[in-house]
Amino acid sequence: PEKQATLAQSRAEVLESAAEQAQKKALEAERAAAERAKAAELFSGLDTQRKTEETKKEEESLKREEQRAQVLQQIEQRKTEGEDVPKAQQFFKKFFLKQQEERKAEVEQDRRKDEAREQVKAALEKRKADAQKVADEAEAIAKRIEELAKQAREQAEAAKMAAAE
Repeated sequence: PEKQATLAQSRAEVLESAAEQAQKKALEAERAAAERAKAAELFSGLDTQRKTEETKKEEESLKREEQRAQVLQQIEQRKTEGEDVPKAQQFFKKFFLKQQEERKAEVEQDRRKDEAREQVKAALEKRKADAQKVADEAEAIAKRIEELAKQAREQAEAAKMAAAE
């Protein structure tokens, strides 16, 4: 009976140590999950800020393009049939077309940036969810080991009582 009490006490100590280690792992996993959640939140804020800036820039570009189109239309209305196109008008038309091409390229570049940001956002959300899952699992394991340690302590106390009798 005394040997059983010592064995039960030893087992309780081992399980308590394992519970302590599991609790440390659970805390580390929770900390990692919190860091990933914060990273996702910061990126989301930055993403919103960038989108706002790009929207404002896009609106300004559209406004300038509309103004250029109006100027070009006014120039063309002034021109009479059979008249040669003045060099200034040709120059403006080339400039206008060049600006349109640049704007198309900007729109495409913005679209690619949006796609890249969405991919990063999705990856961060996945990492956040994975980290939370790991933290939850580690917490469950730690609780289970603590429960086993508690049962082992109770068995060790019972064995001591039986040995003392």
